[in-house]
Amino acid sequence: VRLKGAGYDAIVIQGKASHPVWVLVEEGGITIKDARHFWGLDVEATTNSLMGQVKRPDLASVAGIGPAGEKLVHCAAIINDKSRAAGRGGAGAVMGSKNLKAILACGGRKPAIADTEGFDFVVYEARKTLKQSPLTAIALPEYGTARLVRVINVLGALPARNFTACQFEYVEEVSGEALQNHLLVKRGACWGCPIGCARVTRTEHDQGEGPEYESIWALGPECGIHDLEAIAEANYRCNRRGLDTISAGVTIGCALEMAERRIIDFPAHFGNAPALLKTIEDIAYRRGWGDALAEGSLRFAESYGAPEYAMQ
Repeated sequence: VRLKGAGYDAIVIQGKASHPVWVLVEEGGITIKDARHFWGLDVEATTNSLMGQVKRPDLASVAGIGPAGEKLVHCAAIINDKSRAAGRGGAGAVMGSKNLKAILACGGRKPAIADTEGFDFVVYEARKTLKQSPLTAIALPEYGTARLVRVINVLGALPARNFTACQFEYVEEVSGEALQNHLLVKRGACWGCPIGCARVTRTEHDQGEGPEYESIWALGPECGIHDLEAIAEANYRCNRRGLDTISAGVTIGCALEMAERRIIDFPAHFGNAPALLKTIEDIAYRRGWGDALAEGSLRFAESYGAPEYAMQ
């Protein structure tokens, strides 16, 4: 939105900087700035520091990477405004490979509407459709995407313990209803969206946005974990370190099944929440087992001659 407000529809980044940089996009033009003092910082610290350098932080937005992107972790994500992920596919590692720490867009220009009457009609019809659907009028606003946890479990399509099961016996403990009752601070929403299915949450030790359905599943049932606070904290850590929650969870789930089958001596087991949190950190910084897991589930499993345990 702020990129558009600065007068740009898209930016193409070519080549690689000789040292870490960040890009400032304003209505007056684009500037490449030194980011060596930001390199190594997590997403939250980087975003806070960059926001302190603009006159109108209320009109600014940051897309950046954390340690995972810098270390070229294959499931590194680009994190927007601290908690929104351009996940999957390793886009964060692409930024890291270019020595690009972040892009800050600052602009308040509004696009001109060619047909105001036609535009208003489309908005009216869209809102009417959303209000008529039980999903967008009730379920998602009330419980967020986490409402899907119980629904998909009932359908027998909630993968658990690295897809060795299709239902999770502790589903009530990780459901959207449980999130609502125990962790919810307030609702959130994507830009301009009337549904508001995002969730700002707080645990005993931390707070942030999420987890969404996919993050709950990947960091929870997929790893045999039913501690909702631990799942939320794992989600927060992925956001700060710049990891895609889905790929990170599935890669860890792969290692857990391989350990259970004694293919590897990975020091964790299904249901071990503290190990999940530690492994996320290890992947982001490529420490110990995390260095191999940073390659993603398929490469990891193939390196032990067991690609069939990679759910990818």
